[in-house]
Amino acid sequence: MIISFRSSDAAALRGEAPARRRGTLLIPVVVLLIVPIGIGFLLLRPPQPFHPSFAGPDRLVTNERAYHRPDMPGIRRSADWWVTSGSLFARDGAGWTGTPDEVLPDAGSRNGTGSAIFRVVSARDDFQDVTVRLRLRVESLTEVAGTHAYDGAHLFLRYQGPDELYGVTMFRRDGLVVVKRKLPGNGGRGEYVTLAAATKVQPLNRWIDVVVRVVTLDSGSVRITLWVDGGRVLVATDRGRRGDAIKDSGRVGLRGDNCQFSFTGFRADPMT
Repeated sequence: MIISFRSSDAAALRGEAPARRRGTLLIPVVVLLIVPIGIGFLLLRPPQPFHPSFAGPDRLVTNERAYHRPDMPGIRRSADWWVTSGSLFARDGAGWTGTPDEVLPDAGSRNGTGSAIFRVVSARDDFQDVTVRLRLRVESLTEVAGTHAYDGAHLFLRYQGPDELYGVTMFRRDGLVVVKRKLPGNGGRGEYVTLAAATKVQPLNRWIDVVVRVVTLDSGSVRITLWVDGGRVLVATDRGRRGDAIKDSGRVGLRGDNCQFSFTGFRADPMT
């Protein structure tokens, strides 16, 4: 832009017509206007929906080895998911835990799955106020890793790390649906605090439609709502009684405990 002005000054010294000089001066002005507008558009662009696909052949998508041993030969990486425990497969166009066991899987999960304790989160971490939709089918509950009332399938929201997140139970061994907050502490293992619970016995081997929404209210509290098959079944509000509510953006994901399940139609829509 400085060069343009100097060129115009030089042209004037050579006696060129004023009209041509004015045209030369307009070029950097237009550039100055267009560049900030373009940058502003990019900065204001809202987060895009997260809608990972499991289309294609049945396969291992990724497993915990890719997360904990990224230099291990033969690992399977995913652009969409991080598996911190267990294995994530694509089967019949859906995501699948595989048959749960406690085996430490190899790079291709050929020797086992490790999915008795299953944890998968999105590679993206920009989800704050968001609506998550999915279809879920719990195929079996096992006793591989002991038996617990909380065994089942759960959803992660605003996942900051393994010890700070919101968890929404969609299917549980004891027939409850639950919203919990996990706090740091408990010797580094984290501590779950129940925010709300209700009885909602879910069927095995049948697809259910799940919708979960998390929003930060004007008061600073965080509200989480769960719908199953179109009906609202649970509302929980974190008012920060055990530390500040989790207001930062984070990852979304799924958790399974002694639970073989499939999921499809997973979609996270940021709210603007």
